[in-house]
Amino acid sequence: MQQRFRIDESTDVNRYLENNADKINVGDTIEMVSNNQMANVVYRVIMDDSGKKIPNEISSYEKTLATAEAALKAEEEKKQEKGGKKRKTRNNKKSKKSKKSKKSKKSKKSKKTRKH
Repeated sequence: MQQRFRIDESTDVNRYLENNADKINVGDTIEMVSNNQMANVVYRVIMDDSGKKIPNEISSYEKTLATAEAALKAEEEKKQEKGGKKRKTRNNKKSKKSKKSKKSKKSKKSKKTRKH
């Protein structure tokens, strides 16, 4: 069963892993918790080629931010390929009808003035 260990930001994750190697197994996670959200980091313990347990960063604020920025950039590039930002057209049927009725009222008035 995987375990989760929590350390504060002043603790070196490599030193913590070395000091607690008998408790921590491959696949366990070590979460470095800080006073602010931006410094939180989550590591998964893996085995390197020499058989030593090492921390592998799996989640951090910087990685999340970089992923979000990359997604926004890709979305902007797609928009540029399609011709940029599309403008929405607005169909207002009332305005066309009201223009016609105004024209017909004007023409009726002009006819009345001509008769006098």
